[in-house]
Amino acid sequence: MSKTTAANAKVNRVLVLIDATPQGGKVVLRALHGWENILAEQTVELAAQDFTFNDANLTGDHAKMIAIIKTLKRLTNKLPAKGKARYHLVIVQSSKTVQTWLTDAASRKAELPKTLTGYVDKMAARFPHLQFEQRERKVITKLMTAQ
Repeated sequence: MSKTTAANAKVNRVLVLIDATPQGGKVVLRALHGWENILAEQTVELAAQDFTFNDANLTGDHAKMIAIIKTLKRLTNKLPAKGKARYHLVIVQSSKTVQTWLTDAASRKAELPKTLTGYVDKMAARFPHLQFEQRERKVITKLMTAQ
């Protein structure tokens, strides 16, 4: 069995770590081969003005949803026109409420969660291997600094 190097490794997984509040946040995107071999990494800092939506009074849960939408848009722009991602996309955030909105359409009762998850649902079609995970915030912030 040959050893995979960064030069010949193919991205088969993209890990997205999200830490966001209405005051700002950070998103770390990691292109991986397997789970351990980091091929590329990008950190995106988000400011308070990034978390606006039709003058709505946003909560931390809404901020996490907006960060997910911004990330999906960024990744979608890297795909070929009308193409689908060939990698597994794993989005990790810390809110149990957001996890429920993302995984259970019946839980989206209020208008803003319905609207935000609607955007995610539309973009998710380009990512056939999409997984949402909820972890404790301290775990996410630790993973963000791990190399």
